[in-house]
Amino acid sequence: MKGEKVMSLSCTISSIQFDFAFNDAIKKASKSVSGEATTFQNGIPNQTVLVFKTICCLPDEIHTRIISEWTRKLFGVAVSTTSTVRNLHKLDSYGLIDIVDNPHGKSHKFTWIKLTAQGRKLQKLFVGSSSDWKDKPRPIIERNLKSAMAGGDE
Repeated sequence: MKGEKVMSLSCTISSIQFDFAFNDAIKKASKSVSGEATTFQNGIPNQTVLVFKTICCLPDEIHTRIISEWTRKLFGVAVSTTSTVRNLHKLDSYGLIDIVDNPHGKSHKFTWIKLTAQGRKLQKLFVGSSSDWKDKPRPIIERNLKSAMAGGDE
């Protein structure tokens, strides 16, 4: 039982680390892209995060139809192709992906998507193959998470 809690705590910390890094990347991107791409009334829309996480789970150079299908299969959230394209343009504005239009037509559903260097860094963190965040901010997150689990008293 104790091993399950440790594994659960470790997975939770990893998830929090990814979310922290993703939000940090968006904050940094907001300084260099149009306000329209990074201004939200309630923070980053969940669909944008789920679309990016889906891209992180798929092979390189995929197209939008595949992203829509796998977002539904992986997260149980149906994201229309139109919404997927809208979120891809946001991720492109953030510098996390590159969008390459299909040379055989203008249809967005056949647009190819590829992670940028910054996107790959986040992908490695998401899938747990990066040591970039090994010690940062894990100790702080772990302390805060344990505090929250103990009732939130610091």
